[in-house]
Amino acid sequence: MTAHLIDDNWKPKSYSLSTQQMIDRHTAANLSDAMGIIFRKWDISDKVLAVVTDNAANAVNAVRDTIEIQEQYDLTCAGHTLQLVVNKALAFPEIQEICEKAGKLVGHFRHSNVATKALQSKQEQLNMKPLKLIQSQPQLRFDLDYLEWWKARADRFPILSNLARKYLCIPASSANSERTFSTAGNIVTSKRSCLSPENVSMLVFLYQNKSIIESDIILSK
Repeated sequence: MTAHLIDDNWKPKSYSLSTQQMIDRHTAANLSDAMGIIFRKWDISDKVLAVVTDNAANAVNAVRDTIEIQEQYDLTCAGHTLQLVVNKALAFPEIQEICEKAGKLVGHFRHSNVATKALQSKQEQLNMKPLKLIQSQPQLRFDLDYLEWWKARADRFPILSNLARKYLCIPASSANSERTFSTAGNIVTSKRSCLSPENVSMLVFLYQNKSIIESDIILSK
């Protein structure tokens, strides 16, 4: 199991938490119990937003049966699909009409100092926090770093940026976990087939998190 998050500098981070042997059948109930044990071991039971798995029914059902997971429904792979969904939604005539009217409304205030001052005066009269109308943002190009885009606009969109940081850390696939399996395969060779499951788990953990360990050693010096 690997954990993913976005730090305070909007940098994606990944950590290997556990590689353990499943002696029991790989049923949804057993997988759910195993995940719960790992969550409690790392004291993250109340911090797990979502779990990305393969499409096997037992894995999908295990996520749905694990109460610690906030988003319990299977996730699809991700960024480009989301962009297609947004574009398709924006193509609906009703949405286009709303966007067009909103654009004209914002344009009216942006091009009229009298209207802008009247809006500010009304906000003060109603004891509202001063807010500005914002024109629609340009679409994000595929060659841009979406985290850098949100980092640069975190002050401008504080609520949306918090949601972005919360949900964008969910990986689009289980590739990181698959790489962990590859590491385990390199460790448990024919010459080291007698390694205990506990030792295999610790060796994989150390290898997968070696960058963190090395940085801690440098800092301690």
